[in-house]
Amino acid sequence: MILSPTSCIMRILINLLTVSNRLFELSERYVGTGLSHSIPLVERLVKEYKEGFESRYIEYSTPL
Repeated sequence: MILSPTSCIMRILINLLTVSNRLFELSERYVGTGLSHSIPLVERLVKEYKEGFESRYIEYSTPL
C-alpha cells in the first residue's frame, strides 16, 4: 500500500497527538498523586501554626 504525502503527514500528526495526550494524562496523574500526598501535610502545618499562633498571643489579648 502506497501512502500519499498528505496521508503520511496526517498519520504522523495523529501519532504525535496520541503521544502528547498520553504524556498529558501521565503528568496529570503524577501531579494529582503528588498533591494528594502534600495536602494533608499542608493542612497539618497550617493547624500547627494556628495553634502556636493562638497559644503565643492569647495571653496578651487587648480589651475592646
